[in-house]
Amino acid sequence: MDSNSVYQVRRYDVLTPEKISSAVTEYADPQPPKAGGEKPPRRFGAGRYVLFTSAEFETDTALQDKLEELQARYAGDLIIEVWGRR
Repeated sequence: MDSNSVYQVRRYDVLTPEKISSAVTEYADPQPPKAGGEKPPRRFGAGRYVLFTSAEFETDTALQDKLEELQARYAGDLIIEVWGRR
């Protein structure tokens, strides 16, 4: 696995499972520039993606569940972390 890391900051007042999924997949599964084109490589070739947010994360089990789901989906390919306001 590549040793590069990508850190992204999102200013969310409220974090939802959908927002976590959207942020991760936006990086992990970049869309082709045109329909039917080849999937571009991930920027920076990172093996680790960390989402920082100003919203609460640690106390919401639905958010923890979404993170675990994404970690399982990308296991062996991309390490995923979410850091909330705490």
